[in-house]
Amino acid sequence: ERAASLIGILIENRNAADNIKKSNERYDIVAKATSEIIWDWNITKDTMFWNKGITEILGYEVLNDMTDEDWRGQRIHPDDRIRVLDNLKMHIHNKILKWTDEYRFLCGDNTYKHLLDRGFLILGENNEAVRMIGAMEDVTKQKEEEQHLKLLESVITNTNDSVLITEARNSDNKGQKIVYVNEAFTKMTGYNRDEVIGRSPGFLQGVKSAKKELDRLSIAIQNWQPCEITIINYKKNGEEFWVNFSVNPVTDLKGWVTHWISIERDVTETRKLDQAVTKAIINAQEEERFQIGGELHDNVNQILAAVLLNLGMTKGKSLALQNEWIDKSAEYIHLAIAEIRKLSHKLAPVSFEINTIKQTFDTLLKSININHQFKIKFTISEIDELEIDGDIQLNLYRILQEQVNNILKYSQADKIEVSIKLLNNCIYLRIYDNGIGFDPAVVKKGIGLNNIKKRTELFSGNFSINSTPGNGCEIIVEIPIPS
Repeated sequence: ERAASLIGILIENRNAADNIKKSNERYDIVAKATSEIIWDWNITKDTMFWNKGITEILGYEVLNDMTDEDWRGQRIHPDDRIRVLDNLKMHIHNKILKWTDEYRFLCGDNTYKHLLDRGFLILGENNEAVRMIGAMEDVTKQKEEEQHLKLLESVITNTNDSVLITEARNSDNKGQKIVYVNEAFTKMTGYNRDEVIGRSPGFLQGVKSAKKELDRLSIAIQNWQPCEITIINYKKNGEEFWVNFSVNPVTDLKGWVTHWISIERDVTETRKLDQAVTKAIINAQEEERFQIGGELHDNVNQILAAVLLNLGMTKGKSLALQNEWIDKSAEYIHLAIAEIRKLSHKLAPVSFEINTIKQTFDTLLKSININHQFKIKFTISEIDELEIDGDIQLNLYRILQEQVNNILKYSQADKIEVSIKLLNNCIYLRIYDNGIGFDPAVVKKGIGLNNIKKRTELFSGNFSINSTPGNGCEIIVEIPIPS
C-alpha cells in the first residue's frame, strides 16, 4: 500500500511537472506571438512565474522563472510605485477582473522602460482572488515618440512663425489641402482654423503675388524638393503683406512624401526698410551726381573757359604779354586739375593695392581740411600690417566718407576724431565730432546714417550711434574679419 501510494505521488508530481512544462511552452509561444512579457501570479502562495520575456525584454538573466510580488513592486519606479500598487490592491479587493496600468520598470541594466501592464483576475470556489495572469508590453519607444510629438506640438503652437501643413496628395487635383495651421497663422492672416482647413493655400495669393516665384515653388513640389520663396500674400481683410516661407516635404517610414510643412514669416517691415534704404541710396547717388555735375559746370567749366579766354588774348600780342597770358592759363589749368582730382576722390579712393588704410584715410581727412577749419585727430593701431579683404577696406573708407559728409553738412563742428583698431578679430571704426548733435530717434531714417548701417550689415557687422542735441555725435562700426 505504501509503495502504491508513493507511485501515485510520483505520477501526480510528474503530471504536475508536465503540466508546468506545457504551460511554460504555451507562455513562450504566446510571448513570441505578441512580443510581451507573460507573468502568472499565484496570489494565495505569493509566487510569480515569468516567461522568457523577462530576460529578452527586461534583461533579467537569472530568476529561475519565479519571484514574489514584492520583487516586482520594488522594481516599479519610485514615482509610480504607490499609485500602481494601490490600484492593483483595489482591483483584487473589489474583485475587478480586468486590471490595466502603465508605469516605468527597472531593467537588469539599471535603466527604466515604460511598460503597459494588463492582468486578468481569477477567482476561486469561494469567490476569493487566487490567481492573476498578465502581460507586460514595452511601450518605451511609443512613449518617447509621444513626448517628442508633444514637444514639437508645443514648439509649433507657441512659435511666432506661422506653420501650415498640407497633405501631399489628393484625389480632386485642386492643390494640396491644408490639414493644420497654428495660432500664429491666424494672427498673421486673420483667417481662423475652421476657415482654412481643407482649402488649398492658393487662396492667400492675389494679383501681386509673383508668378515666377510661385512657378518655382510648383516645380519644387512636383519634384518633391524643398523650396523657399518671398512673395506678396493677402490677409482676410484684403491687406497685402510680404511673406517669406520655406516648404519642406515630410516622409513616412518608407520614404514616401505624405505632407508638406511650410514655415512662414511676415517680412513686410523688413521689405519696406530694404526698399527705403535702396531708394535712399539711389537718391544719394543722384544727389552726388548732381553735385559733381554742378561742380564740373560751375568750377571746372569756368576755369577752362578762362583758359580759352586767356589763350585768345595772346593773339597779336608781344612775346612778353603772350608769356604772361600763357602763365595765367597754366595756373588755371593746374587749378582745374586740382578740382578734377578732388572730384575723383569723391568717386573712388586711392587704390588700396598701392596705399595702406592709414594713407587713404589720411588723404580723405586732409581733403576736407584744406582751409584748416577742423582740428582732426586720427589714430590707427595693429591694422596696417594685416591682410584685410579689399572689400572691407573700401567699405570702411565709404563709411568714413559718408560720415565726413554728414559732419560737413550738418554738424557745425570744429573738431573731428577718427580711430580704427583691431580687437578680438573685429575692426572697430570710431568717428566723433563736437558739433551740435541730434536726437537719433528723430533722424534715424536719414540717408547718410542708413547708408552706413546698410554697409555695416553687409559685412555682418554692428553699428551704433551716440548723440544728443548739443553734445556732438559718435558712431561706432564693428566689422568681424577672418582670423
